[in-house]
Amino acid sequence: MTKSKTDKTTKRSKIIVEIANGSKKLTDALFELKILLSDLGSLEVVSWIDSELKSYETDEKIPEYRKFDGVLCGNIEQSVLGSIVQRKMVIPIKVDRLDFRRRYLRENITEIENYAEEKEQGEITIPVDIRIANQIAALKLNEFTQVVSAWFKIPPSTYTTIINAVRSKILDILIMLEKKYGNLDDYTIDFGKEDERVEVSQMVVNIIHNDNSISIGDNNKVSKSKIGENNEG
Repeated sequence: MTKSKTDKTTKRSKIIVEIANGSKKLTDALFELKILLSDLGSLEVVSWIDSELKSYETDEKIPEYRKFDGVLCGNIEQSVLGSIVQRKMVIPIKVDRLDFRRRYLRENITEIENYAEEKEQGEITIPVDIRIANQIAALKLNEFTQVVSAWFKIPPSTYTTIINAVRSKILDILIMLEKKYGNLDDYTIDFGKEDERVEVSQMVVNIIHNDNSISIGDNNKVSKSKIGENNEG
């Protein structure tokens, strides 16, 4: 049965409950959201869902919730009394190059969830070209002191931040749909005519991009070093 705005119910949709209590993987939730929105006809919405499922391509804009400030670390080689000494350390960055810390994760939500659930998490790093590391390091570097290898360490909280952001967006979209169309358990929504599809599509896009600046109808106000990328999106 196709659900319309007049087919509302007070029963909370199963998908909302399962996502809220953490019993449903975000990967599954995104696939189910894709089914629910399949008749909406919004390429922007589908693009966001697909990017979270398959990972973000190099030419795609990375959402703000996937960006973070990395910690620059490296091995410093020094000549001391004729001997070469190497030590691992956090490398301070020049004030005018602090924007270089801004990194992001392209990996799909499945990889991010899997890593976040690992009981023994290895150090997650992004390699940095040593030429760049030597240029941005706030260290007194010369022929006796050089950065010989460098990497950005990804704070573990980055993964939780991404997971919470995606979960929150999915829930906000589903709650908005449930409020407008009723219980979502049959995964079929009648979005009506083109003007209504455009309206709902804009509401979903606003949720995805955190744009809460406008109000649209129906009382809905829309006012282990294997993961990482070292280029700004």
